[in-house]
Amino acid sequence: MFRVATLCSTLALASALHAEERCELSFDSGVFDVCTPRAAPGLGVLAGVAGRTDAGAWSYWVVKFASVPGRAERERLSAIGAEVLDYLPHHAYRVRLPAGQTPQSRVASAVWIGAMAPQWKIDSGLTQWLIDAAARPPALPVSVGLNAGADVDATLAALQAIDGVAHAFAITSAPDKRIVLSVEGARLESVVLAIAPRAEVASVSLRKQMSYLNARAGWLHQSGVQNQRPVFDQGLFGCGQIIGVLDSGVDYGHCAFRDPALGTPPISNCATGQSCAPGTPNFQQRKLALYYKWSATGDASGDAACNASTGAGHGTHVAGSITGNNFANTVDCAAGTFSGTPGNLDGTAPGAKLIAQEMGESLDYLNSLNGTIYHAAETAYLNGARIHSNSWGGGCCFLGFICQSGCTLPYDEFARDADRVSWDHPDLIVAIAAGNDGQCCANTNKQIGTPGLAKSPLTVGASGAGTAGENVAAFSSRGPTIDGRIKPDIMAQGDGIVSSASGGTPPSSTCGTCTMSGTSMATPTAAGLVALIREYLGRGYYPGGAADDGDAIAAPSAALVKALAINGARDMTGTSGTVATPNITEGWGRMHLDDVLYFSGDVRRLWLEDAAAGLTTGAVDSYTLDVQGGEPLKITLVWGDYPAAVNATPHIVNRLRLEVQTPSGEVWTQKLPTSGTPNPTQSTATTGYDDRNVVHQIRLATPEAGTYTVRVRGVGVVMGGSQPYALVATGALQAQTGSTADLSLRKSAAPTAPAGSTLVWSLLASNAGPAAATGVTVVDTLPAGTVPATASGIGWTCQIAGQTVTCTLPSLAAGADATPIAITAPAPSVAATVVNAATVSANEADPTPADNSASTTIEVVAPVDLSIVKTASVASIGVGETFEYQLVAAGPIASASDVEVVDTLPAGLCVAEVRAPDWSCRLESGSLACTPESAAPGVIVITVRAPDQAGMLTNVATISAQTPDPSTSNNSSSVDVDVVGAPADRVFADDFEGAAPVCR
Repeated sequence: MFRVATLCSTLALASALHAEERCELSFDSGVFDVCTPRAAPGLGVLAGVAGRTDAGAWSYWVVKFASVPGRAERERLSAIGAEVLDYLPHHAYRVRLPAGQTPQSRVASAVWIGAMAPQWKIDSGLTQWLIDAAARPPALPVSVGLNAGADVDATLAALQAIDGVAHAFAITSAPDKRIVLSVEGARLESVVLAIAPRAEVASVSLRKQMSYLNARAGWLHQSGVQNQRPVFDQGLFGCGQIIGVLDSGVDYGHCAFRDPALGTPPISNCATGQSCAPGTPNFQQRKLALYYKWSATGDASGDAACNASTGAGHGTHVAGSITGNNFANTVDCAAGTFSGTPGNLDGTAPGAKLIAQEMGESLDYLNSLNGTIYHAAETAYLNGARIHSNSWGGGCCFLGFICQSGCTLPYDEFARDADRVSWDHPDLIVAIAAGNDGQCCANTNKQIGTPGLAKSPLTVGASGAGTAGENVAAFSSRGPTIDGRIKPDIMAQGDGIVSSASGGTPPSSTCGTCTMSGTSMATPTAAGLVALIREYLGRGYYPGGAADDGDAIAAPSAALVKALAINGARDMTGTSGTVATPNITEGWGRMHLDDVLYFSGDVRRLWLEDAAAGLTTGAVDSYTLDVQGGEPLKITLVWGDYPAAVNATPHIVNRLRLEVQTPSGEVWTQKLPTSGTPNPTQSTATTGYDDRNVVHQIRLATPEAGTYTVRVRGVGVVMGGSQPYALVATGALQAQTGSTADLSLRKSAAPTAPAGSTLVWSLLASNAGPAAATGVTVVDTLPAGTVPATASGIGWTCQIAGQTVTCTLPSLAAGADATPIAITAPAPSVAATVVNAATVSANEADPTPADNSASTTIEVVAPVDLSIVKTASVASIGVGETFEYQLVAAGPIASASDVEVVDTLPAGLCVAEVRAPDWSCRLESGSLACTPESAAPGVIVITVRAPDQAGMLTNVATISAQTPDPSTSNNSSSVDVDVVGAPADRVFADDFEGAAPVCR
């Protein structure tokens, strides 16, 4: 059916793909030519087996185009009722339609349409065991990914019934549902043959077992100079940042976490994995705002006593490296001070709060309780975390010293979940350990474990600690990924790390430390450093270099934070550091914050762009940078890519390109070599562009002075509508460099308001372009005597400080309006004129700042004393007889707003006539409501007929207004009329115009 080429060499594959993308579909199991129909060799039992299209309510298809599919292709699919599920390399979509329908012959420009072949669904790890039956273990864990819309329960039942499936369970805690099987090794072929052709099955993969990746931080990553911590010196300790950590547990009695005043943190105990719901954090806690116990039933809450040889106490050690803070040496976030000298019990972000997620020493939550990194990270996100740290993963090293023969690390469910949660929550940065296979599998590359091989998270390798920080730790996994991408992204110290030691369960008061090594230790160090970056942005240090609430970037994208971390990274020159970065050993280098975070007085300046609006295919964003000589220039592009399909390769979905044009006209771009190790390079050539990595960087050691043009090009954006991105530049830059965004502000409010009522303003920010505006900030300072009560707007983060409201928006696309901001405040209690102005600004220069402010004037009306008196023409009346009520309204009616008189008539009473000069009255459901039509309306006279039954009639009338009334005791009046006599049998009709009830 298809010509197949085995994936023997990543780089050979890359060169072939460029020549043959029109006809090729590329998967982990091979590259298939859909233009040359012939029997597909290989994969034994699956050779020549056709895939199915219908499953339950849906029909699933692959639609292949000749080139990058754009909006027109997606609109053609939508027009026939096809929903795009996944992108498949190259230039193809996996789609679904209602069962029985086909896209064949209905999609113009498609070069091939057909079912997903069973071979395409199999990963290389499972392929290895299909080929090598003799070495196959007795049982194999297999993960079966399901297409959207598949009936999970029905599929689970069907797979459980297959001969050779010993055990099965479903995982539904991520958007992509899957079923995990334990398959008898001897029957692997028959099980795969029964599963892979099914239409609802998207992938069939060997499932990795997850394990913890354990094998002197502040100054090394802040300045690189012993005991110099310039970021701490600026009062940045991670304050205001919330970090989630999924690990073995935390000894919350340890002094690095203990709250002496509040004691034990809130605990959410749940042993059902994927169904565990978010708890309620308490951010008054000193350190641990919420503790999730997601380990198996019977596992004690907390963390086992530290044991470096077994890895016990892993979670406490990790948490201490992130945000531990000895309460004897506490951070004062309000003052921006540290009461002592940072020590081994203090993490890289000692001022941050922690959401701890315990999954047990055996990773029960992931390995046996159906949990996922998607569920864990999203749960932390819903609790306010914007950083999620993961010191665990699955690789090819068994028991820490046996490299499994034939083991591969394809893009699997764990990697896709990590990319999916990053895509769904673009301001959540997920940090993941690269793995510890550097020595165990030293004779192979492609050692990066899963989920660390995901594209969008920050994957962390390990360096030595302290003065050994120039050396790559021998155990740290090397790249590239199986499709030739650079991983890890960055390095942080992870060898011989001293941190908090758990005292065992149950948690108890202790202050011990222990030493552990691993990328498990590097990852929390990086997560804490990321918290410092987010605090830097959130407190408005950019662009001026000092804290400024008006410059705060409250919700930076994860791409921006990752770009800052990578831009500041330094090449490591020690062991394994012989090749310049970027490289497959250390990625982009060791984190070094002082090289990227600009503070007042620094020679190197920072420029950034957080482009949430993103790019579509063919679109280009252009920026200008004015550069002086004397400092290296480094420009970094990062984007959080759409998740790839499991077992598809290459893994990139949306392709962007960074172009840097020098003042002399040279255009620099990132390239991939045609052979050898896939370390990206840079050149001015117009071929060999990097189409694998989601990080591009151009570095010029001695840049010429002048104006540089920086372009980001949408090469192929095939999923998600548009592709957001972030740009960071450092060097001898002029202040406030960048593109222009023409912002304007409109402000509206009711022209009048009663004294003591609520004043409401609406503020609408707009951007006329030409560039997207980032760090959009609206500031509204109310006049003295008017204190804001609330401020909100969808997408905005608003804060109130005294009379001032400050609202921030990460970005606003060119040509777009932001959602309105609503501000409320109590009106003055006396007559007044409330005048106030608001302003809007952004990181970009504004070519017409005159429309950046807007003002309103509200006349506050003084309170009025209204009153009403109600009387009756008689005190007693016979049944069915006629009498009158009189209502006299008094007070400065003309000065009040929305005056209304309401008379709720007793049951059985019939209205015959209403005379109300200068009033507008309406009778509905037994109530008479009247509003004045002049400044001095007359007396309201109501002619009524008494009920046909004797009894006391009690009637109450009220007067009200929106204008405050200083005395409400006279706002109502009642009168009693005694109805006497025998019941009468009479029928009469009311002649009241407009609402004539019939009384019987």
